[in-house]
Amino acid sequence: MRTLFDDLEDYKPDNDLKIIKKKTLLSKNQKLFNKLTQQIETLENTLEENNIRLNKLLNFYIQDLKPIFIDMASKKMQVVSVLDKASQKFKLKKKQYETLQQTILRICEDAFIDIEPDAEQEAIFDKWSEISYREGNEYQEQQIKENLSDMMKNIFKIDINPDELDDDPEAFINLKKKLEEQAKKMTEESVKNNRKKTKKQIEKEEKIKEHEEIKNKNIRSIYITLAKVLHPDSEQDPILKTEKEEVMKQVTMAYDQKDIATLLKLEIEWIHKTNDNLEKITDDKLKIFIAALKEQAQELQEELFWQLNNPRYAEIADFIHLPEPLAIQEMQNEIKLQKNMLNHLTSVIENLKHTNSPKFILDFAKKYLDVTDNAANLYE
Repeated sequence: MRTLFDDLEDYKPDNDLKIIKKKTLLSKNQKLFNKLTQQIETLENTLEENNIRLNKLLNFYIQDLKPIFIDMASKKMQVVSVLDKASQKFKLKKKQYETLQQTILRICEDAFIDIEPDAEQEAIFDKWSEISYREGNEYQEQQIKENLSDMMKNIFKIDINPDELDDDPEAFINLKKKLEEQAKKMTEESVKNNRKKTKKQIEKEEKIKEHEEIKNKNIRSIYITLAKVLHPDSEQDPILKTEKEEVMKQVTMAYDQKDIATLLKLEIEWIHKTNDNLEKITDDKLKIFIAALKEQAQELQEELFWQLNNPRYAEIADFIHLPEPLAIQEMQNEIKLQKNMLNHLTSVIENLKHTNSPKFILDFAKKYLDVTDNAANLYE
């Protein structure tokens, strides 16, 4: 049997939580309240649906498509090994050698997207490349650090040595400290320059200040209201008494932390559970609800953005914005394509191994470069 406080922690506004008047029209704030609760429900449903969809797609990719990419990368490195041996078997002219060099490096770069080279594969790459595999990785890491350092300087006006951006906890703490110090400095400068602000900016800041004053004023009143109805001393039933003790812990913690959003959520939940008429909420209280709901909606919008840009789903970036059935179909098509290419490459390797014609080797090398160049041009 469900009780009054079941699933309180999992509460979220839904279509039942809306203001309805049978005889009179809704006020502007009542309409906005209803619109925000509907928007929040839609965003939360979208986040939940996306989470299920993205994890299904990722699992399908990992189980069915990624192994084929890995097989293909391994097969490409077999080609590299054959071409490397061919360079020793046949006497090549300078231009022919350069063509073979470009092809070997291109194939390695393609393969290293999906696999980490072993010692033998790394040695072949180093033999043909002007920069070793490890030096190339170190260079890329340094470029990333320098780009991040430039961004910090241009956006946050912070001078950070790229070497300070190492991937370790201490470096992160130092960076966080610098960002906090700079944020404080920028805030202080903003206060000093207040006289230079436009009328519109000042009005906006006054509205924010007014909102904060209303919020602080209502935190205590909300706490007192909830404490009266939820205090465990007022409950005789042992089960409900225990449940009220748990909920009051949340109320007290939210009050101590001046967490208006949590207090409002608990109060709205109380109104909803006890079937009080939402239309009886005063306009001042409704404004507070609306402000909290707006913040919640904004947070959900940001969460939705980061959900779709989560590095966890980088491997399925090409399919992430497609409906699930279409995304699965596209991956299945890719599986068929990769399997055909894998079979073709297996045949090519056998031919390359047993040929006595340097022309056959060079024709393959030129064709590979042409095909990959054309493929790259499609995305330009």
